[in-house]
Amino acid sequence: MQLKNACKLAIYALAIAIFNTGCARTFTSRTAVLTMKVTLTFEGPVDINQFNYLLIFSQKLGITLPPNTAPFPYFPTPGRSFSTDYLSINYPGLSQYYINYYSTWSDYMIFAPNTRAVYKSGGTAFIAPTENINGTEVVATQNFSFSPTSGFSPAMEINGNTLTITFQIQQLKPDIAFIYMQVATVERDVNINMINFDAGEFRDRLPAPIGISIEQNNDQTIPDSVNTALSNKKGSDIRSCRIQIL
Repeated sequence: MQLKNACKLAIYALAIAIFNTGCARTFTSRTAVLTMKVTLTFEGPVDINQFNYLLIFSQKLGITLPPNTAPFPYFPTPGRSFSTDYLSINYPGLSQYYINYYSTWSDYMIFAPNTRAVYKSGGTAFIAPTENINGTEVVATQNFSFSPTSGFSPAMEINGNTLTITFQIQQLKPDIAFIYMQVATVERDVNINMINFDAGEFRDRLPAPIGISIEQNNDQTIPDSVNTALSNKKGSDIRSCRIQIL
């Protein structure tokens, strides 16, 4: 009888251990996949055929962009085509773009004709490709264009003056608790020298980068209260940006 009771107790204890192990495994394997939803509202209708819409990210404070006042500069972005002739005639080269802007970006998304792409620096900043010309290291324009990150295409929805973008945060930056984001717009084909290239003239941005805590139910809206972009109220003039972590 004692042996029989001991066997029952042993079987009971084993069953509890198996149940608890299974529950623990189930609990620990459930990791929340957070989604960021960015709702951008503009002064005019969103027009992907005329404008490039950019979301720019960094884990460090200090994302920089040109001022949203005239004269608006020509504004190529890493990985995308631009007119080397137009740049060489009007600007000293790409080096100042890296120094002033790209070195403060870790990654960016672009929404343009037939494009919903993510370009990643592979680190904390885009580093200028260089080449040696007559013993001098210069920024290499022929290595400026490269492919976006494969397998990552953020969702995009256009509704009048509103552009909504959603994506899984871990696909952009895994295991982060905080990130900075800026919004920018660029107008393509402003003059004949820009036609058939991805780049265009800079148009607008938010007054400052947004600090975003990566935690569920975070919901914040930033109005662009100091918009000084084009006065005819195009789809490039940012009115507000709402960020939700779902």
